[in-house]
Amino acid sequence: MMGTRRQATPRVNACKAPTIRQSHDIDLRATGFQAGEEVAPARVSVDHNGLPIREGVEIPVDNTTAGLGGDPSAPGPILLQDHGNPVQFRNIWLLPLVD
Repeated sequence: MMGTRRQATPRVNACKAPTIRQSHDIDLRATGFQAGEEVAPARVSVDHNGLPIREGVEIPVDNTTAGLGGDPSAPGPILLQDHGNPVQFRNIWLLPLVD
């Protein structure tokens, strides 16, 4: 599990008004592991409504309290969090990154 809210302040406030559709493009480079040891930290870049708000932010392994436990080098689910606000998700794409 990882989150960016406490890792880096967004460059700009790209939010639209409530109830207006928002878009997020997220480029996540997973933590690199070799023989169960971390060799490269996870990094994330985020564009919100077409504006870059985070670029190459380093994310520590398992930096949330919402983690599922287990081996951080194993594949796991993607969880979307709403913080108690009404939210709808649509048109979600997951694509492998090619170096």
